[in-house]
This record gives sequence, structure tokens and C-alpha cells, in this order.
Amino acid sequence: MLGCCPVSRVTFRMKRAIACGGSNSATSGDASTVVASAKKAKVGSVIVDAQGRTLYRFTAEAQGLPVCTGACVSTWLPAVVAAASGLPEHVATVKRPDDGRLQLTYDGHPLYRYAGDRSQADANGEGVGGQWFVVKPAAGSSTDICCTLYRVNTMNQAGPLVRSLRHVAGITQRQLALRMGTTQSAVAALERPDSNPTLRTLADALDAVGYELTLVSSPKPPGVDESLIRRQLELTPAQRLRQLEAMAHEARVLMLAGARARGELD
Repeated sequence: MLGCCPVSRVTFRMKRAIACGGSNSATSGDASTVVASAKKAKVGSVIVDAQGRTLYRFTAEAQGLPVCTGACVSTWLPAVVAAASGLPEHVATVKRPDDGRLQLTYDGHPLYRYAGDRSQADANGEGVGGQWFVVKPAAGSSTDICCTLYRVNTMNQAGPLVRSLRHVAGITQRQLALRMGTTQSAVAALERPDSNPTLRTLADALDAVGYELTLVSSPKPPGVDESLIRRQLELTPAQRLRQLEAMAHEARVLMLAGARARGELD
């Protein structure tokens, strides 16, 4: 557990990844064997493959049967898998009419990649021809499966936490960078102990590894003035000595005043 003080904390809740079974490797025209959700600029949370590439649906396939064949698949690459077993909720397959391969579907929509997307940050296929659109995660497909996992008292503790959760997710810095739409060097900087990221950056990083960021405020313990403690810790030894001498002098003055008031001194 990171941090020890309940004054404020950052709470992380796990989200269920949407994993697709199969062991085939990605080749030209093939999707990876995993489907997940990720945030993309301008389009928000969308369904992506394991490499973080945006997946799309074709409105002409409202009946769930692929009609994008021939020249169409040179622009819109079907997301295919080797086997239909082990697929989670919302994910299924449909046999393609042209080559018989199993194409992934999400809530009945056959899934495609767009050749015009040059990086994992892209979602350039959104709205193409008024018929191609990103696929939004189904309501309730990301489920909280635990309560508070970590408490972080200061944001500069968040970097090592991101690194730890990335290892739990089993991905590299490069893969995390692709999911976040940034560079590997930026992820390396984020994971440093002194990174002190913004809340937006931290939320994006956690989302990319399957966690949700929630901020929780807790009341301060009664009778504890943390600002005073903080100021004391910032003092140099010489400043602390001068402060003690001033306090001792003030105590002597008060003692003499009390003695005079009681008639103990002439």
C-alpha cells in the first residue's frame, strides 16, 4: 500500500478487460486475439484490439453479416481470430462469406480496422462515408471487481504505482504508450518516482492498464494541524534553534509576569 495518511487518497478500481481467446498472431488483415476498450482523442472510449488499434463497424451490416468484401477489405481490414471458443460477454464471431475466416463481432457488429489509421492514437475512420463508425463499449461491460486498492498521499507516489500496474497488466512501456497515444519516453518519465503527473495523465495511464481513477476526500483527524507540522519540517536546524530560544525567552517573560502578579517579586 502506498502512502499512510488518510487526509486524502486516490482510489483505484479495477475494470474487467474484454479478452478474446485464441493463439493466432496478428498478420496482415488479421486482428490480434484480444479486444479491449481505450480512450481516443475526439471519440472517447472505444473498442480496440490488443495493440490499441481502433475497431469500427459498418452500418450496412446491421444484420450482423459481413458485406465488406473484395476491394473493401483493402481499406477496412476484418478483425479475425482462429477459434470462436473462450469469447467473453458481448464478443462473438461470424464466418466471412469470402474466405470463411471467423470475424470478431461486438454486440452483433462485425469489427474492422481502418487502413487510414497510422498509429494506435488514430480514429480516422470515424464517420467515413457516413457509414463507418467506432464501436462504443456496451453499458456495464466494465465492472468494478474490488474496492480501494491503493492510497496515495501525494501525486509523486503515482509514478511507481503506474509502473507496478503496468507489470500486472503484462504490457511494456511501448504498449502503454500506444494505448495512451503518447511516446515511450513520456511513459518512462511518468513512471519515475518524482514524476508528479497531472490527474488527467494519471487517469489516462490507469485507464490504459484497466483501472479506474476515483478521488476520495476524508476529514482530517481532530487536533492535528498538518500545516504547522509541514512548516516545522521545512525549517533548517539553525532556524529551529532560534525558534526554541525565542519560545524559552517568552516562557521566562510569562513566568516573571505571573510572579509579579502574585507579589512574589519586589
